[in-house]
Amino acid sequence: MKSKGLIFIFITIIVLLVGCSSVKIGWVGTNVPGHIKAKFKSFTGEESGGFIAKKGQKVVLEYEINISEGGFSISVQGPDDNKVFSESKGKGKEEITIEKDGMYKVIVKGNKAEGNFDIKWEVKK
Repeated sequence: MKSKGLIFIFITIIVLLVGCSSVKIGWVGTNVPGHIKAKFKSFTGEESGGFIAKKGQKVVLEYEINISEGGFSISVQGPDDNKVFSESKGKGKEEITIEKDGMYKVIVKGNKAEGNFDIKWEVKK
């Protein structure tokens, strides 16, 4: 009976570990409406924010990405999960014209990344 209990505990631990979608080591950051920024020693996973926009509106996205190792990207996805913007390095300012009403997501993805990023966005009327 003890072995069945140990097997159950072991399987539960594995499921919990596999289910963890994000690993952040040394993460110091902020995620508030219109702004995500962080610095970190290691980041694997996803961080996101969002905004609602209507067709014809403009969204101004300013970003600065400084990654010294690992994989990293930022993207903006529309209501149908279509990517309307993507970048993985550097500094810039983009003006995105919204083509469809709905909820848009700003997504930050890391894969064993080390460094920092700062992303700001504003929906213009």
